[in-house]
Amino acid sequence: MVLFYKLRMERIKEAIQVCLEADKEEIMPLKFIGVQQ
Repeated sequence: MVLFYKLRMERIKEAIQVCLEADKEEIMPLKFIGVQQ
């Protein structure tokens, strides 16, 4: 049961990391465009 919980935590951490990476890629161009203007 503990192992299952650890696996789930790993999955959740991975999912969060993927979301954060996607956010960075979407936010960066917006900041760049803002700086250009």
